[in-house]
Amino acid sequence: MLKKIFVVFALLFTNNNTSALQPSKTPSGKSRKYTPNKISPYEDLKSISASEASFISRHWLNNIIQSQSINKEDITIIDNINKLEEHIQHVFSNHEEVSNVYFAWIPEGGYMKDILFLIVLEVREDQNILKLIIQSPFWDSSQINSKYLLKSLEDFSKISNRNLDLYEFYEDNIRFKLEWYNLNLKLNECDNDN
Repeated sequence: MLKKIFVVFALLFTNNNTSALQPSKTPSGKSRKYTPNKISPYEDLKSISASEASFISRHWLNNIIQSQSINKEDITIIDNINKLEEHIQHVFSNHEEVSNVYFAWIPEGGYMKDILFLIVLEVREDQNILKLIIQSPFWDSSQINSKYLLKSLEDFSKISNRNLDLYEFYEDNIRFKLEWYNLNLKLNECDNDN
């Protein structure tokens, strides 16, 4: 059995014609679009295990490595995949009692169910602390804006009677900090106008 698994992985790594990347377009040639659940945004989050998160992220890593070129965005994804793997190995090898939850963000995509982001939250008594987000190498903001991911995380935290803590996450993720911080400013301005 182990020998068969090795052969499959060997074929994946050596066959340049193998492409597990999802196309950025639908079979009809149109750009792929996703629709967030605006009534219950937390329903776009699917709870997964640490091993499932690891499996998905490794699949993404294999697809990036197989591509003809690796761009800056791909390097960020690879760095985050490495952080996830280090985190999971640290928790399991040290038998730490850390209350982490792992999510896949899967907004409605018509007939497609694609995982666009992996999320790690550390759960404390009154807080959900965002530790890590890994975007799919197949996602881009023209398909769906990541602000809907933030809304899903906020909705999940609200339902679980906890505050969403982004401070630590923002320290290492300037892109999300700028995008989401500006979104929160706009939302607060709208609330103050009413």
